[in-house]
Formats: sequence, C-alpha cells, structure tokens
Amino acid sequence: MEPGRRGRAGYRRGSSSLKPCRLPVQQSLLNVQRSLLQVQRSLLDVQRSLLDFQRSLLDVQQSLLDVQQSLLDIQQLLLDVQRSLLDVQRSLLQVQRSLLEVQRSFLSVQRSLLARQESPLP
Repeated sequence: MEPGRRGRAGYRRGSSSLKPCRLPVQQSLLNVQRSLLQVQRSLLDVQRSLLDFQRSLLDVQQSLLDVQQSLLDIQQLLLDVQRSLLDVQRSLLQVQRSLLEVQRSFLSVQRSLLARQESPLP
C-alpha cells in the first residue's frame, strides 16, 4: 500500500503505524447526535402537549367542582325554602286551630241563645 491510501478496515497507512479513519466515524456520530436531538425535541413537544392537555383537564375539573358547589348551594337554598314552608304550614295549622276554637265558642253561644229562646219566659 502507498502511504496515505486506505488499507484494510478503514485504516490508513502512516509513516510508522496504522491510524483509523476518524472522519467517517465522527460524521456518523454527529448524525446520531442530530437524530438524538430531533428525538429529544419531539419528546419535548409531546411533553408540552401533555402538559397543555393536563391543564385543560384541570380547568374542566375546576369547572365541574364549581358546578357541583353551585348545585350544593341551590340544594341548600331549596332546603331553606322547604323549612320556611314547613314553618308557614305550622303557623297556618295554629291559625286553623284558633279558628276552630272561636267557632266552637260561637256555636256554644249560639246554643245558649237558642236555649233561651225556646224556654218560656218567667
């Protein structure tokens, strides 16, 4: 082999020993590094997308919690209205009882008056 020309297995013959052809190996390593960087960029893009999706899910979850809280507030208001209606019903029952007592008294007075009218005068 002539000096400077490639020999077997990519080695060059130098003046004293065999030296590896570093340029093709370095080029291959650079290509691998570029590919790895592209994969890393793609993974970062996927991570960003996943984070955005996670944020969206958290927003939806917060909205659902807000709706749930509103429903609980409405339920509490309805319970308060129901209690108030029960109080009104109790009051109406008390008024009805009082009216029945007045009616009984009125009937008693009316019976007394009728009894006087039917009895002969002395």
